[in-house]
Amino acid sequence: MGAAASCCLACCDPEPPFEPHSLYDRRTHAIRDLHLCIQSNAGRIILTGTCVRIGEVNRNRRFYPKEPLERAVAVLCGRYSIPLSGTPSLPEPNEPPPSDERDGLLGPGAASSSAAPAAAPRAHAQLAPPAFTESRPQELIGALEHPPYDDPDFRDPARGTATTHRVLALAWEGPELRVALEIDGERSRAARAVVNRLARGGRYGCSVRCWGTLRQGQGGEWRVMDDLEVLTVDLVRRPATDGGWCRPIRGKWRGKIDDSI
Repeated sequence: MGAAASCCLACCDPEPPFEPHSLYDRRTHAIRDLHLCIQSNAGRIILTGTCVRIGEVNRNRRFYPKEPLERAVAVLCGRYSIPLSGTPSLPEPNEPPPSDERDGLLGPGAASSSAAPAAAPRAHAQLAPPAFTESRPQELIGALEHPPYDDPDFRDPARGTATTHRVLALAWEGPELRVALEIDGERSRAARAVVNRLARGGRYGCSVRCWGTLRQGQGGEWRVMDDLEVLTVDLVRRPATDGGWCRPIRGKWRGKIDDSI
């Protein structure tokens, strides 16, 4: 129990000890950063974080090679006129070799469950997802958690009922893809829940929502193939990417992701 504090428990609330990596310390800093973000950006809540990493097996056993992911991100940014900066690079060690053991579908991308699929899902062509149309709004919208991959709204991020934010920019920093996104607290009930949790010092991760074929490698990882599509970036409670937590930006948003935020 340790030494007793010399104070009256009836009239004093003991202050939690300061520990640099404690939950109390993290929440305190998160609330401070949120207030600073709101003050610096005229009330806007803008978060940044790492949403996927090249050449690494994530907690969902997904492995993203450089070329398919780089190409899919560029296509997404071109479709929605999203600013994209930087050039991706491969980490060490090198990529694991491909294998023809099992094929599957990349449904909810690097989603919120840590378990690998027990069996290969249906081929994505059988689901006949809707094609993108010229009438699509030119804002890239994301949701709280990835929807099921067979949900009609999976490929149309703006139509979901749990939409929470819009994507402002993407940037490559080495093998990491960083995102900046703005929370819209009036968009949905889920968005209001996100704002309330952030205000209490809570946090969310971020994750790319993807569509494409998976192939299981020799080490059991699910390797993303060349038909990969990145559809949006969602908020998640349990990010599959190591360190994939969002935080409020620390300065004024100037339209791009850099060291100033």
